[in-house]
Amino acid sequence: MKKILFILFILLAGNAFADPITFDYTMEVAYLPLNALWQFDQPAPSPINFYTYLESELSFFNLVFIGGGMKSFFATHEGTKYFKPFQMNFIFFAGIKYKQFEAGFRHYCIHPIITYMTEPVRVNWEGGYEELYFKISSKENK
Repeated sequence: MKKILFILFILLAGNAFADPITFDYTMEVAYLPLNALWQFDQPAPSPINFYTYLESELSFFNLVFIGGGMKSFFATHEGTKYFKPFQMNFIFFAGIKYKQFEAGFRHYCIHPIITYMTEPVRVNWEGGYEELYFKISSKENK
């Protein structure tokens, strides 16, 4: 039994370390049919401390995909120890992947989530934009 486990370990470890160094590239070109971003006056130095990002994607026949995600920015304010979310960025995407090629559509929208009446934090951006894109990558879609 020990010999079988040892052989399994060697086989699995061999695959894990087969290519210790790799070089990958991606090139992308996009057209923006909608560009409705508004930039406000530059605020004071940014209070951003961190963000969280959640994304999900559904793929059909390893060819067509659709998905979305959201990024929430958090900040602390002087005199507090608490994190407060103040901006959300949303993304919707769909497209086709085949080997090293990908073509698709992305929609981004950016929204502040702190009310201006209760919090003096100012955000940089609000609005949304869209991309029609084509991407070539050294990694083959599997």
